[in-house]
Amino acid sequence: MSPNVSPCKHAFSNIIILTISLVMIPFMTLANPWSVEAKQEVPLGQKSRLTFHAQTSLKNVKISLKGNSKSYEWTIKKARKGQKKSFSFAVPEGRSDWATNIIGVAGNETITSSFEFDVLSLGDLKVSLPTDAVRLGAGKLVLVTNRTLAQAELNGFDHDGAQILQDLVELPAKKGRITVDFEPVPEERIRRVEIKVTDPYGRWTAFRLVAWYVNIPHDDVVFETGRWDIEPDQSKKLDAVVVKIKEEIATFRKELGRSDVGFGLNLYIAGCTDTVGSAADNITLSRHRAKAIAQYFKAKTLDARIYYEGYGESLLAVPTADNVAEEKNRRALYILTNTQPTGLSMPGRTWRPL
Repeated sequence: MSPNVSPCKHAFSNIIILTISLVMIPFMTLANPWSVEAKQEVPLGQKSRLTFHAQTSLKNVKISLKGNSKSYEWTIKKARKGQKKSFSFAVPEGRSDWATNIIGVAGNETITSSFEFDVLSLGDLKVSLPTDAVRLGAGKLVLVTNRTLAQAELNGFDHDGAQILQDLVELPAKKGRITVDFEPVPEERIRRVEIKVTDPYGRWTAFRLVAWYVNIPHDDVVFETGRWDIEPDQSKKLDAVVVKIKEEIATFRKELGRSDVGFGLNLYIAGCTDTVGSAADNITLSRHRAKAIAQYFKAKTLDARIYYEGYGESLLAVPTADNVAEEKNRRALYILTNTQPTGLSMPGRTWRPL
C-alpha cells in the first residue's frame, strides 16, 4: 500500500481546546489589616473586579487603580472586620497591566499598601484549516483565525510511522487568513500530519490530517463473455475484498484517532477489459461490470461512499494489439482513498456515485 497526499481532499478531525478560567488572586499586606482579590481572567466584553476584605475595623479607605491609560478611585468610609466590598472596572482586549495603591486607617494608624497585577480578557478562539489550501509538497498551508496567533507546530509521519516532518513556525500577529510556511515534505510519503496552533496566551487548537490511498489487492471476478452478472462461485472473491476494505478502514480510523466515522473515505471501482471488441462496447461493458461489483460491496454496508466507472481497454495491464484476448486486462481496480484516484482522469470518464 502506498499513501498519496492530495492538496484538495483531506479528511481531518478538528479539536479545539479553549479554556478561560476566572481567577481571583489574593494580595496581602504585611500588617494584614486587609486583603484584596483581583479577578485576573475575564471573557471578552466583561468587567474585571477587585474585592476588598477588611481583616479589622477600618475607616477612610481609599483605593486607587491605574492601568492602560485608565484609572479608578473608590472610597470606603467605614468597614467593619470581615466586611467585603467589590469594585468593577473595564479592561481592554488582551493582557493589561494594573497597579493598585490602598491607604486606610486602622485604629490610630494609617497604613498603605500597593501591588501590581495583570488581567487577561479574551474572546473565543476559532481557527479553521481549509484543506483545499494545504500544499504539503510546497510547504504551505492556510489558517483562518478570529484571533491573533503565536505559533504553529507541525509533525508529519509516513505510512510506517516514522516522523518526516517536525517544524515550529512563528506566526504573524494578525487575524484572518494566515499563510504558514514550513519545511516541505514528499507528498508520496506523507500519511499523517498533526498541527497544533497556539495563541499568545497559551490557548491552542489542534488538527490532524490523514491522507489515505490504497489499491486493494484482490483476485478478479471472472464474468461470462458480454455479461456482468456475478456468479455465485465468484462472490467469494468479493467477500475477501470486503474483509480487506474493512481492515483498511479500521487502520485509517486508528491513524486518524477517531473510531466512529469514515471521514471522507471513498471506494472507487474501475472496470477494465481486453481489446477484443470495439472500444465503445468495451467501455459500456466495463461500466456495467464495475457497477455490479459496486452494488455487491454496497450490500455489505461498507463505511465508505462507493463510486464506479468503466474504462474499457484504456487501462491495459498488459499492452496488446487490437482484438487480443488477454486475461490480465480483464480486471477491476479497487481504490480506497480520501483524496482522488490518480492516473484515472480521462476525457469522458466520470466517477458515478452508487
